[in-house]
Amino acid sequence: MLLPAILPLMVGSAGMAYAFSHGNVTVVVVGAVAGLALGALLFMRQLLYLACVRLVVEPGRVQRLGFPFPRRQASISFLRSIVGRNVDFGHGIIAPMWFFVDSTGYCPCSLYAELWEAADMRLIAGSLGGTVQESSDPPVARNEIPSAFPGPAKRW
Repeated sequence: MLLPAILPLMVGSAGMAYAFSHGNVTVVVVGAVAGLALGALLFMRQLLYLACVRLVVEPGRVQRLGFPFPRRQASISFLRSIVGRNVDFGHGIIAPMWFFVDSTGYCPCSLYAELWEAADMRLIAGSLGGTVQESSDPPVARNEIPSAFPGPAKRW
């Protein structure tokens, strides 16, 4: 999850190198400050997520709570499994995710696996009467998630 914080720094560095090689120092300084500020904001957002967000499991429902992120909830009457699968977001970015799948095959929500461990998913699956499956299938493309996991599969 640090990629969103590092990517602007990489792009900014490339732009600054180009501007510096063409003798425009002002662009380099402004670009460095803007890149660092954006990278710091994205990094702080990730830290807030890690520090403040928690999942609350109740019979038939999973909720994501934590300031400053909006509260989200999904109704899962009978959880079949929580499936761990790699997702290809394009441009060489592949991230593992957890997909909550109910007994009908419907997927109401998903979580980034970089932030939630398999042990956490086993506790949630045990509370909702399901299992955890870690897939070794090739990564599913982001735009193909609805066909692989029918339902909204909203990312939390």
